[in-house]
Amino acid sequence: MQKVLLKPYYDNPRVLGLAELMDYEGTISGSRDILKKLEDASGKIVDGHGPSLSGKDLCAYVTAGVLSDHECTTLQEAKERIRLGQTVMIREGTAAKNLESLIELFAEPYYQRCILATDDRHPGSLKKEGHINFIIRKAVSFGVDPIKAIAMSTYQTARYFGLKNRGAITPHYIADIVVLSDLKEFYVKKVYKKGKLVAENGNMLEYTSAPRNIDDKYKSIYHSFHISKLEESDFYIEEPSGDKRNQMRVISLVDNQITTTEQIEEYEPENNGINIHKDILKLAVVERHKGTGSIGLGYVSGYGLKSGAIASSVSHDSHNLIIIGTNEKDMALAANALQEMKGGYIIVNNGVIIDKLPLPIAGLMSDKKAEDLAEDMDRIKKKAYELGITEGVDPFMTLAFISLPVIPELRLTTKGLVDVIEQKLVSLFIE
Repeated sequence: MQKVLLKPYYDNPRVLGLAELMDYEGTISGSRDILKKLEDASGKIVDGHGPSLSGKDLCAYVTAGVLSDHECTTLQEAKERIRLGQTVMIREGTAAKNLESLIELFAEPYYQRCILATDDRHPGSLKKEGHINFIIRKAVSFGVDPIKAIAMSTYQTARYFGLKNRGAITPHYIADIVVLSDLKEFYVKKVYKKGKLVAENGNMLEYTSAPRNIDDKYKSIYHSFHISKLEESDFYIEEPSGDKRNQMRVISLVDNQITTTEQIEEYEPENNGINIHKDILKLAVVERHKGTGSIGLGYVSGYGLKSGAIASSVSHDSHNLIIIGTNEKDMALAANALQEMKGGYIIVNNGVIIDKLPLPIAGLMSDKKAEDLAEDMDRIKKKAYELGITEGVDPFMTLAFISLPVIPELRLTTKGLVDVIEQKLVSLFIE
């Protein structure tokens, strides 16, 4: 596979640095590829992604030049990173909600080493609640000084990214200004860009839609699925052999977080290990880019689905096809229907497609306006929750992270189960 060189992009003044260095194990162990990537980014910002790193491993990660982290879920993690010189990005997104556990960071002596981030956030959340202004509003509701929260989202963010003429209202700075309703609700009334009013009360004053004509060489992005038709049998897991009733590893979700834990359960042959009463569901990750036929199979708990199956082509970071279900028949139908509509989200129940949301651009993006997409997201999420999904779980955003093998503790990829902490594939069944 041809490697993509990032170095040429650093000459572009819009490129501030290297984002989310996820391969923290490669960084710590001195991988040549990672060190070359860091060398190429020399003098630029390098953002981190090091969940659960601590002690000497964290020191090595910071020594390599990683300047920030947005994966802190506990105060202890955040304080250690601040002590070692990193900037902590306090994240409050659609699935990962870390603000409340890190609320102490909004005060002295920590707040000057922290900035705010949403990470992944659905368009519906943006439309209804806002973006960074939502995080500020929520922090203030916990008693945070609004001026400190604003500084963390403006001046300190600009300072971290090296934007020396932005982030404050002062002579010589570019007049990028947001006018707020008050210091409690933080509704954005006006937006000025370089001193010009460009938006007011939620509406852009000047808007030119992008051209719809797609160059032939880019049309392949609308045909990103390369999978043979899947059968119900493709989702069956071979039962463990031997006289012993084997135990099995189950991915256990954590409410309002994207971390998982390993849960050990007795394998029950009935329904091929699925147990709706115990909230143990079947999970599959299907390779969709190269037509390899690789399928990873496993079990997950904490999702709450009581009937049917849900599939998505948004599955960080490889974005393979991911399906979760209470039965293999609905899982196969969901997978095939999703491929036919060229990607997106789909809900199936008892052999019937209940709802779907197409994302035709690479199976990841919509060509609709954000407002229309937000309505579609609200509708399909409502249908998903009607099938029993746990309140602290986002039906699609949470699902998107279950196959990301850089966030502890247990993940499922097309190659099988991954123990993220040990950085190795592990068997589904335990003798």
